[in-house]
Amino acid sequence: MKKFFIGAGILLSTFAMIPNVSAEDNSIAKYTQIILRNPNNSEAHNNLGAAYHRQGKYAEALAQYEKAVELNPSDSVAINNLGAVNIDMGIANKNNGNFDAAKYYFENALKYLNRAVEIKSDYAKAFINLGRVHTFMEDYQKAVESFTRAINLGNISADTYASRGAAYLLLDNFDMAFADSNKALAIDEKNALAYNNRGSVYLNRQEYDSAISDFTKSIEFGAKNNTLIAAYTNRGVCYYRKKDYDKAIADYTSALSLNQNFQDAIQNMQAAYEAKAGK
Repeated sequence: MKKFFIGAGILLSTFAMIPNVSAEDNSIAKYTQIILRNPNNSEAHNNLGAAYHRQGKYAEALAQYEKAVELNPSDSVAINNLGAVNIDMGIANKNNGNFDAAKYYFENALKYLNRAVEIKSDYAKAFINLGRVHTFMEDYQKAVESFTRAINLGNISADTYASRGAAYLLLDNFDMAFADSNKALAIDEKNALAYNNRGSVYLNRQEYDSAISDFTKSIEFGAKNNTLIAAYTNRGVCYYRKKDYDKAIADYTSALSLNQNFQDAIQNMQAAYEAKAGK
């Protein structure tokens, strides 16, 4: 049984992509009309892509971002957004078990985001997205470096600290993961990923009651499936280790209700049933 789980969409989910247009400029119809009048308006293509992106229409967003970059190859904002939508397409494929496709999109994202920071070396949002893609590609040290660069550039947010904390956790650097979780929660006391990260540190320390408390808060504040799956699974591990098998099974059941194919929860549930039966 694994020590802890972070979830397929960590920076994901809690750390969603960052389109570079203001909230009031999200009208698909508006930008479609602008493009009809001027098909070579790269900014309109980028903004239309961001509007599609916010709606989860990734293929449409991808096409518009690509057109924006074709029209203006030095537009770091559009290139960052192109990287961000490739991350989200990678996450969607990974969650559906399409790992080859996920790898393709993550590699594309890495290419675009490196290009964005080459053009604009102080682009904090692009470094955040680089941290995300490095995490999904399991290059956790580079993820830490990218998030740190974003923080040093002034992006001091709960999500940034929580995401760096997740990368530290995956490096088994529990002290730094714990510190970043506390920094995140000092900024936002309802940050679900930070609670999951800190709970995972407590779990590793075998401080199960403290871990259960943090995972419960992660569940309470988690709005995204991947964070909830991780928190339910992690809390289930705590209950399993406390030999409270019924509660462990209930938590694994909750995780599987969000993703019935999550193998860790399936395996852990089987172990809990066997332990309960005295096998």
